[in-house]
Amino acid sequence: MARSKDRKYDIRTLDRFLRDGKVSDEEHQAYLDSLPDVAEKAAKVEADFEENVLEKKDQE
Repeated sequence: MARSKDRKYDIRTLDRFLRDGKVSDEEHQAYLDSLPDVAEKAAKVEADFEENVLEKKDQE
């Protein structure tokens, strides 16, 4: 479970907290700057994209 400090910055609620003044832009940026860099843990993904998939689905 997320720590209560992190819940304040949860992407699902952050816009509301910023709008309501519960979190300042500076406070949010400081939080982002404090996060560890975990780029080396990222997995490389290759994908092929097919154009007009939604349009083809609508025609079926």
